[in-house]
Amino acid sequence: MNKQVKEVIIRLKPDATVVCEEIFENNIVISKHINIEDLCSAINSSIHLEGTETGILPEGCIYYKEDMAKSKYLVIKYNGRVDFTLYNTVYKDFPLPNMLFGFKMANDGCVSKKMVACIKGNKIKMNTILYHYPFSNVYDNFNICLGSNRFKTIRNITQIESYPHYIMSIANNNDLYNQAHNSCSFEYRELLDYISDKNEFDDNLLVERDKTIKHFIESLIGTKVKEKEFNIAIPA
Repeated sequence: MNKQVKEVIIRLKPDATVVCEEIFENNIVISKHINIEDLCSAINSSIHLEGTETGILPEGCIYYKEDMAKSKYLVIKYNGRVDFTLYNTVYKDFPLPNMLFGFKMANDGCVSKKMVACIKGNKIKMNTILYHYPFSNVYDNFNICLGSNRFKTIRNITQIESYPHYIMSIANNNDLYNQAHNSCSFEYRELLDYISDKNEFDDNLLVERDKTIKHFIESLIGTKVKEKEFNIAIPA
């Protein structure tokens, strides 16, 4: 009757040779040398990896990533109209440019990072050029300053699709406003008055940055985008 193998020990020696020891029930040990390529091939063939299921993503989501700590990173394309407020002045049904919002959401549902940049048109790729956010309360590194405003804890990832509208509806002040971020060098109220008279946002107001969507995503996730993702067009 053949004895069953009760244990296999793999030893990697300093010279990169691999020794495989099979220990049988009767404590007989059989050793054999194998090359490391065969070892890796055997391990790979025995591993079954399941695909990642995201579930329903938020409306407008063009990028999604989850890291080992279960933090989630999302980029959401947003445009439309809001009641835009500067101090106590409300600009009703105010047209907005096409924008990308980036969010980092921790495993506990806390949104720890909020970013925004502008784009032109609807065709989106990793090398799509970004434009300066023309309003206030946004840093040059894309991060949004919300002051004392806080987000509620996210219980379902689709909740985050309402956050761009919420952010754009928060009352603004002059903090971080830069006239150089609109092509006409308008003062803030001049800019808002000009835009509010239009049926839609005038893209000619936008000022180009030396950044692309790839840079935006890398700033959000804190690491380089994988090379294989670089030339993949992202659906708008």
